[in-house]
Amino acid sequence: MQSTTKNPLKVSIIIVNFNGLAHLKRCLSSVLNSDYGSIEIIVVDNASTDGSVEIIQEEFRGHSNIITLIPLRSNLGFSVGNNVGASIAKGELLFLLNNDTEIDKDGIKEVVTAMEGDVSIGVGQPKILLMNRRTTFDSAGVFVNVNGFGQIRGLNEEDHGQYNVPYEISYAKGAAFIVRRSVWTQLGGFEPLFFAYFEETDFCLRVWLAGYRVVFIPHARVFHVGAATISKGISQKFRFQDYRNRIVMVAKILSLKNLVKYMPWLAVVYLNRIRLHIRDKDFSSVLANLKAVVWSLRFFKVIWAKRLAVQQNRKVSDETLFERGIISKSLHL
Repeated sequence: MQSTTKNPLKVSIIIVNFNGLAHLKRCLSSVLNSDYGSIEIIVVDNASTDGSVEIIQEEFRGHSNIITLIPLRSNLGFSVGNNVGASIAKGELLFLLNNDTEIDKDGIKEVVTAMEGDVSIGVGQPKILLMNRRTTFDSAGVFVNVNGFGQIRGLNEEDHGQYNVPYEISYAKGAAFIVRRSVWTQLGGFEPLFFAYFEETDFCLRVWLAGYRVVFIPHARVFHVGAATISKGISQKFRFQDYRNRIVMVAKILSLKNLVKYMPWLAVVYLNRIRLHIRDKDFSSVLANLKAVVWSLRFFKVIWAKRLAVQQNRKVSDETLFERGIISKSLHL
């Protein structure tokens, strides 16, 4: 149902792109074909070398009143790229889309309707389906445990309407992620330390701590290729980001009591991973894991300062989030 407000909320669509030419045109076209009129599109290009910038300038020049292109001189990553886009956004709502997504014609309208209907929602995630199997789930929301390991609801399930009711989730998948600009600004956006991985997890858990909700919005559909950029090669750099960012996030989010209780278990997990990588002669992963731990110890003061900033804004206890199923105390989610 279309919004009945006299002046519909303006939505800023933010797309961070890095060598995504194969998918970017489809993504932009789907947004431009939306039946929701009050939008702007901000494309932040992370120094692509595949002609992405030129395609936007040439093939979408007729939409220059809607599309703003920000070509960066170097690849600053997903977190900072989105932060840059959000810094110039004019919309009351920010809708973060991966470059390898396609949104239904009424998708923007549906997420706006959900956000307008409940001011307690800080972040929403639409139904995300696979691009090449359009009735199969990529994500119906994600749930996380105390050590930062997530479980994607609906992954690879056929959509039979089993998740057609809105519900609370731990975090929204960054491929399609709508957030109130006021909440984004209050919390400082994505963690700039995170080049890739855990940026949406970290942000959404901070949203929960600040007293807002993160909700799955089933009537909006987005189709997603998945890992279109990173899948070109999982380097040691990305493995390091994965291992390091989880440590930083857990250290920031949990109360001191729970941090002392559960962080040793995360250390056990990492030690076991190192053992398995050595067994499999995957020495690149061993090195990435060790680098993550060493970095976290070396920059303990940096992590602790970030933790203090998060905890000072806390309005909701860990125990409340445990009770509501937002964070699981299970060590094997």
